[in-house]
Amino acid sequence: MRQRSSLHKLFCLRVWALLLPGLMLLAPGKTCLAQTAGPPQLLPDIVILPEQLVAEQWPVMLDTVHPPKELKYIVPGQCVRFAAFASGNGGRELLEKSRYAFELSLAGNAQSFPAEPAQMVKLTTIFMPEFLANTLGRNRIFHEIPPDKALAASGPKARWCVPLDAQDGTASVQGTFFLSDGQTVALKRRKLEIKTFEGARKKTPWKNVEQMAQWIQHFHEAPEPALLLPALRLAAQNAEARNGTNMTEFFVAAFKAYPAAAEELKRRLPAEDRWTRMIGTAMLNWAGYDVASLRDGLPQEDKNALAVATLPDPFDMTPNEQIGARQDMLWAIFFATGRMEPVRAISTALAWSEDYAKLMERGRQMRASGEKPGSGEWPAYAARAAAYGAAGWSMGSLASSDALLSDYIEALKAGPETPAAVKKELENLYKNPAFRMDQPPVGSK
Repeated sequence: MRQRSSLHKLFCLRVWALLLPGLMLLAPGKTCLAQTAGPPQLLPDIVILPEQLVAEQWPVMLDTVHPPKELKYIVPGQCVRFAAFASGNGGRELLEKSRYAFELSLAGNAQSFPAEPAQMVKLTTIFMPEFLANTLGRNRIFHEIPPDKALAASGPKARWCVPLDAQDGTASVQGTFFLSDGQTVALKRRKLEIKTFEGARKKTPWKNVEQMAQWIQHFHEAPEPALLLPALRLAAQNAEARNGTNMTEFFVAAFKAYPAAAEELKRRLPAEDRWTRMIGTAMLNWAGYDVASLRDGLPQEDKNALAVATLPDPFDMTPNEQIGARQDMLWAIFFATGRMEPVRAISTALAWSEDYAKLMERGRQMRASGEKPGSGEWPAYAARAAAYGAAGWSMGSLASSDALLSDYIEALKAGPETPAAVKKELENLYKNPAFRMDQPPVGSK
């Protein structure tokens, strides 16, 4: 790849710096810098990836993705894969033709994972909004953009889950590359912190519901299932949080995705306060767990409340005044699991641009005539218009700080199953005035 001039690089950096406060107007991940690359080179550091990244997320992405965030620690029941980077021209081919063996040691016990090819190899490129926020936004000086690399994830046999009876400690991982030419390359020994559920929540990263909401929004990036219980306790004490369907859906999806956390909650609920017991029982029930014994232990008043409690189907796209709340529930599923399905469902509302135009025209007519808005049910076209505006607004806003969502949007734009009308809106996600970030979406209060 031809190297661009220093003047061009400087111009690009200055443009990015000027636009940093409004990065949502640019497609995340699109850089204006090209880099030269040398010969392929294996990098010796072992990378720890969440299991769901390799099993669920990468398969629906394009070949080039943003590098994932590493886990700070893992807890009993949490599963990971091992991975390694290669740099330079031909780095991907080098990884694809190699085999990998790993050995993990924990508490004096060793487990070997025999050599096998990588399950998947992705090219990685930096997430530009995050990179600039961590450099220019913090007055740090950088001289070059980090080069793109290739990342290989271990095969299904090299999948390791923390034993349910594991105690606080440190696991040690070492690995070996077996190259196609017969050479072997040893990787650096890597330590991985293991925490019990109790050990992980000695200190929580929030002090109030507002701070916890930020943690929820980024939960999928480096999941911390041990913190679901203290988060639930905090939400249960806040009337707005415990009654919000989006907050409820987050916990339902998270406990469904992390059975060890759900089982721990079942054991602890009988000793919790009234609201945590009742809300926790409902969430576990909606997540598919047997809660008969928990329900039987509740006061009759709470049993009656649970008997009539329902949770809307977030994938129901019926155009009515509740479509925005259901869209928020879809985002909650994404935050909890990092899965593509809720993002795809939200994107379908982008096909309703004509309804948005109709609603805008109707609004202009009402303002010109002095007509007051009615108080009845929303017309179907108005609900579709609100869903269209909210979908574009939320996707563009969240993607400016969420590398995984940015990758999903790129995959949707290229996917043959994505309707042409939706692709058109995704291409203009950061330019469409209907999706402006400085005002609430149509239909919101």
